[in-house]
Amino acid sequence: ALWLEGWRFRTLWQAAAAARRRGIPVWVRGESHDLAPVPFSLRALCKRLVLGRWLRRTDAFLCIGSANRRFYRSWHIPEARLHAAPYCVDNARFAGAARELAPRRAELRRRWGIMEEAYCVLFCGKLIPKKRPLDLVAAVTGLAALGGRAPHLLFAGDGELAGAVKEKTNGPGLPAGTITGFLNQTQVPEAFAVADCLVLPSDYGETWGLVANEALASGVPVIASDHCGCAEDLAAPLGRAHVYPCGDVTALRASLQEVALHPPAPAALQALVAGHAPERTAATVSALLQAHAGRAPSSLA
Repeated sequence: ALWLEGWRFRTLWQAAAAARRRGIPVWVRGESHDLAPVPFSLRALCKRLVLGRWLRRTDAFLCIGSANRRFYRSWHIPEARLHAAPYCVDNARFAGAARELAPRRAELRRRWGIMEEAYCVLFCGKLIPKKRPLDLVAAVTGLAALGGRAPHLLFAGDGELAGAVKEKTNGPGLPAGTITGFLNQTQVPEAFAVADCLVLPSDYGETWGLVANEALASGVPVIASDHCGCAEDLAAPLGRAHVYPCGDVTALRASLQEVALHPPAPAALQALVAGHAPERTAATVSALLQAHAGRAPSSLA
């Protein structure tokens, strides 16, 4: 079988055409979701006609989440071609790093200027417009406490909005904040080790948000805007406060206050991690290959 990661590049279309000519099944695992409004234009109509034909000729879709599955349904793809392949990270690596770093929590906090008793809200990603880091700053501005603890914003990343974030933190009447700059994958677990929750305020451009997977695997609860592809699957199951309308600073502030006062149980985080594990995708792939080979799989759901 040929497994394609989406359809963005011409080479992917060429590969699919070559596979179809040879009778090789084509599988697609893309990130698109049904959350964003569909533009109405001649170009959009032409794209829909061409892409729709291409999608309908695809043998199987590996669905990364609920909004992604609905996207394929909106193109009238039969349910039998939709198979669960939840977006995932190396959960064991992040969980192991969290255990190893737990004894160093106070030390790591001192390094980034975070008081030991502070409630640390983490933003992890590029400081760019589509990720809306300034929404988080605005939500915390004016808050004296979160769950009875002084809030501290930790921005693990860098980008064009870093200057604006600096201007709006650490001044009179402004929230305490730290920008770490870019962290590589070996350093990111240190940010999770000091955090009390992760906020993903992004707009529709956040087709998923794997940082939410990483946070949950590290034992850190997630709050996400309703425009993020992962919100429905990784944040909503934790409770209503864990998803808020994108751009609604007042709602984000209320979510932060609620989650700080009533954090989800560790077991709830672990259940989400287990549901988004690499083994689930591996099982789906195995079942699809068995079906192609003529052996009936136990489940393709």
